[in-house]
Amino acid sequence: MNQQAASEPPSDFLTAAYALDGPEANRELYAQWAETYESGFVSQRRYEYPEHVAEIFANSVPFADAPVLDVGCGTGMVGQALQRRGLRTIDGIDISP
Repeated sequence: MNQQAASEPPSDFLTAAYALDGPEANRELYAQWAETYESGFVSQRRYEYPEHVAEIFANSVPFADAPVLDVGCGTGMVGQALQRRGLRTIDGIDISP
């Protein structure tokens, strides 16, 4: 990612995300975006996708103590939503810390 992208306002992170080219660019962008992702993008756009994913998943799991691996967990929003629905063993991994 170039230096210009690092100075973009938070509203431009989504546009930058669609233009990513490769894993290193992905890691760089999300490392910058993570701090404001929930307070900016999620809050401003009323982003509800994690809640819907968690609801569908929780309704499909045969038992509440089933272990869950959240691949591409980002800031952990799906994991938090799963916990609110009673799932407890949740691990998350992501390309960006």
